[in-house]
Amino acid sequence: MVVREGLIDGDLSGDGLHDFWRSRAQYMGITKSEYHNSVVKEFKKIMNAPDHSEFNLWFEYDLFCQVNMWFVISIIHSLSITRNVFVISTSYLDKTSKHFWNGLGPANSDELKVVIRIEFS
Repeated sequence: MVVREGLIDGDLSGDGLHDFWRSRAQYMGITKSEYHNSVVKEFKKIMNAPDHSEFNLWFEYDLFCQVNMWFVISIIHSLSITRNVFVISTSYLDKTSKHFWNGLGPANSDELKVVIRIEFS
């Protein structure tokens, strides 16, 4: 699932998700149908997850990504299913490295195999 949103900017109003989706589509200047096809359908995958689902959240450290992750976590938290949630973090860089904040993008395939998986409850 890919989060195609930028919740750090724009209208976040709405009385429930349906109104929220409408506000976001309007803010982006696209039709509700376009917004649904490119954004909402990904969130619906989360919302329709079966019982005992596992969610591995691969978000980087900048505010843009963190706000999107908080929104995803709020959706997962609202589910009435048993689930396991993990936040994936880079482990191939020392946290004191100046490159640490670059996130997952610069990692090669071998480095991505060695990430830190933090359980979120």
